[in-house]
Amino acid sequence: MLLEGFQVKRALKEDSAAIKKIVEDLDLSYKGFEVSDFFVGKLDGKIVAIARVQAFDDILFLTCVGVIEKYQGRGIAKAFLEKLTAIHKDKDIYLNTVIPEFFQKLGFHSLDLLDPSLSELVKTLPPKKLFNCEECFPERCRFMVKRGEK
Repeated sequence: MLLEGFQVKRALKEDSAAIKKIVEDLDLSYKGFEVSDFFVGKLDGKIVAIARVQAFDDILFLTCVGVIEKYQGRGIAKAFLEKLTAIHKDKDIYLNTVIPEFFQKLGFHSLDLLDPSLSELVKTLPPKKLFNCEECFPERCRFMVKRGEK
């Protein structure tokens, strides 16, 4: 599918209801919903994708990524995340996911948090409980990063 006219923008206050509906419909609920943390993907003027990008000191954390069900399978998530990571190309972007294969295709790499060389990074990471994912399939969950252009 050609995604001509697909746009990625920081969410505005007027996007709040659409974001909340997508979050609820896709069961992506997270604590502390702040519309200013979200980016939206629009196709033909309609919000079809969302992602929450939170800054923690020098770390960007990607959470709450979703595409409206009837638009899934059309390459929207890939296009959305490619544009979103391009916006933040000078930053490292971290995430926890149970679908690492998808994110690997977009340039994310798995990190082993038990690796002693990452001990300083681990100290700066926000706790999983902030994202309601501390018990979400822990055996499948992978911590990943896409390194920014420095």
